[in-house]
Amino acid sequence: MFDLLTTSPTCQTLTLSSYLAGFAGDAVRTALESSGYFPDRYISALEDASFYCNLRNYILYDSILDKWMMFVVNNLARVIMAMSTAFVTLWVLMAGFKMMSGTQREPVIELMFRGAKIIFVLALVSGMMGNTDTIVHTVLGLQSSVATIVTGSSESLDSLIDMNIGITQVINMVTEDVTNATAQQENKTGGLSIFAGLLGQSGPAILTSVLVLLAQIAIVFALMLAPLFIFFLLFKETSSLFWSWAKFLLASFLSLSFLAIISTIAMSATLSYGLTVMVSFVLNAVADSGDAAGAIAEGIIMLINGSQRVDMSGAAMRMAMMGGLFATLIVAVPPMIMQMFNASIGYASNLMGSMGIIRPMGGESWCCGGRAGRRSKHWQLFG
Repeated sequence: MFDLLTTSPTCQTLTLSSYLAGFAGDAVRTALESSGYFPDRYISALEDASFYCNLRNYILYDSILDKWMMFVVNNLARVIMAMSTAFVTLWVLMAGFKMMSGTQREPVIELMFRGAKIIFVLALVSGMMGNTDTIVHTVLGLQSSVATIVTGSSESLDSLIDMNIGITQVINMVTEDVTNATAQQENKTGGLSIFAGLLGQSGPAILTSVLVLLAQIAIVFALMLAPLFIFFLLFKETSSLFWSWAKFLLASFLSLSFLAIISTIAMSATLSYGLTVMVSFVLNAVADSGDAAGAIAEGIIMLINGSQRVDMSGAAMRMAMMGGLFATLIVAVPPMIMQMFNASIGYASNLMGSMGIIRPMGGESWCCGGRAGRRSKHWQLFG
């Protein structure tokens, strides 16, 4: 189901149940939610995981879209309307003068068809300027919906990023509590491994947030300037600017969509493993108490991890390895998609050029070994 946005998305309120959804079995989830093993400050840290979502909304929606977009669009509208009025008026006067003086060599039907294309382009420019806000929100919502449908994840990418950062914070809190509560020096070693694990847990989320936000801002800026580049279609000499803009917009959208897909997969995997490690750390501390609650915690550990407890240093290094792997994939996907898209466009252009469908602008036309003529160098509307 496509969720086409017309307003800025709201940040979801997370609970412990949000994290445990789909974790282990129903009996384990129920026992964890009702056991009281998680201190209030752990739960508060998990529920407060909406920093990236709020920051994204502030940068993209509250600042760029709500404040600067209409300022840019309104000023751009004045410039385009002045340019279109001047150029179209000049074109009408020149066409009328040629018809009255008898120097018009172009058929009237073709002239009328060219005028209809001018009207269509100007109407499209006017429609873009009047509905830029709706178009931007719809494109962003379409990209998010495509990623959700392909990955099948019930959580949005923004929510997954925040949940990974929240789990990193809680793992750090649990690690500090465990190491500070024990007097055994051997349990206080491995600080570098723990740091690497925390970086592996949060690194892909931080990297994803930067790349996704950067791609979204690029798409928003491109759509804000859409009326200007559509106006360039009026002239032969500037039509290439429109196609470059369209190529950039489409490539950015595809790159962002595939980035969202691979990032959703990465965030889901790191979230699942990080949640397992976090719960195991908490249960390990409870099981060490040796009372009735410790026995129950030991039983839950067996249900989650088998008969073996999770080793803190080993889990941290596995999180570091997983984070490094997914970070590499997240960085590599956008350039790969852009390169594939550019190669496809280049192949299609060369193929159409070899078939005679596309000819170089402003060049010479050759036929049967002789020169048929040269394109005029003055600016023409649609020529």
